[in-house]
Amino acid sequence: MSNVRSAKETAAEVRKILKATFPKTKFKVTTRRGAVYVEWTDGPTWQQVQRIAGSFSGKRFEAMNDCEYYREMQYKGENVLFLTYVLPQRNYSKKFLENIIKTYSERYRVPALKVKENSSGAYIENPNLLRYGNDWLEHWYIQKANETSMEEESDRAELPEVVREY
Repeated sequence: MSNVRSAKETAAEVRKILKATFPKTKFKVTTRRGAVYVEWTDGPTWQQVQRIAGSFSGKRFEAMNDCEYYREMQYKGENVLFLTYVLPQRNYSKKFLENIIKTYSERYRVPALKVKENSSGAYIENPNLLRYGNDWLEHWYIQKANETSMEEESDRAELPEVVREY
């Protein structure tokens, strides 16, 4: 018999482990419509957070068969069923994106694009996109930002391991 965890309980566990693993980064962990959303600015990469937060995602969706299924996990010595998706989203500050653009435009001698801000955060403005439909440079800078971590893991947390899927 599994111990069932709600989205709220899962969010509390994710918040605690992320805070211990990345103490310099402020995470906003919320629940909406049965899912846990994790947001942060700069800090660790999406992959670093996904490795931790995503391991608490007890639901999976398989698009090929249009099927949702659950994963029973082993966590802290007991079988647990986390009844939620966990969805991380990394945001960027204007300063972080400007530093990425400065570093890589100088290193590779490519044009430096401008960084703008709106209510959702910072983004790269590409004036050539409307004129030429050329967005490769914007995507390249975002890829470099995605690969850049501002904080390394300070702790290897105990994470859930999949026991079975059904």
